[in-house]
Amino acid sequence: MTHGLPMLPEMAPVLVETVGESMIGWTQRQHPMPKVVKVNRIFGAVEQMVDPWTGHFEDHLETTKIKLVSTLLVTLREESKCGNYFENFLTKCKNKLALNCLYLYHNIEKFLQIFYTQPINMFRICRYAKFIYSKFIATGSPFSVRAGPKVMLFIWQNLDDPVGDMFDEVVEHILTVLAKFWHRLLLEESWIYRKVCL
Repeated sequence: MTHGLPMLPEMAPVLVETVGESMIGWTQRQHPMPKVVKVNRIFGAVEQMVDPWTGHFEDHLETTKIKLVSTLLVTLREESKCGNYFENFLTKCKNKLALNCLYLYHNIEKFLQIFYTQPINMFRICRYAKFIYSKFIATGSPFSVRAGPKVMLFIWQNLDDPVGDMFDEVVEHILTVLAKFWHRLLLEESWIYRKVCL
């Protein structure tokens, strides 16, 4: 499903500092990201986390969380160029929800590419938005990502007149699901690396 998707232009994450909450913003809108990602929402109220780069428990989580989310975003953007490594890891984990979230992320990426293509083809944009809704978001959809009822209602209300940020909340939900698996993958790789170095 992720194979053969055209790649989006390069973009760099921009760190946005706010009082009490770290966020990551993006310089271009053609990426399936909310304009600002609330890092604390993605990882929840975790008090300690193993830093996959050092292998130590971290009490000051802000930098570790920001690093994890920004590397996850880069991985999602570049995944098809690196042999779908993250997709293969999720397949080995046998977690259908995580795989569905990954596939939805790539479909939203394609939707935004269509949305920002000139000249605008509203029929094609509406059709693709409805395809995403029916495949991944609607109740009983075959590749459900278990988005909440508020998210489903908001997207459903915008299906006939789609906007570029209509999938922002579902992308935040996707990142919440995928961040746990990304952290796990990094921990496993760093453990294997340390084992090899010994």
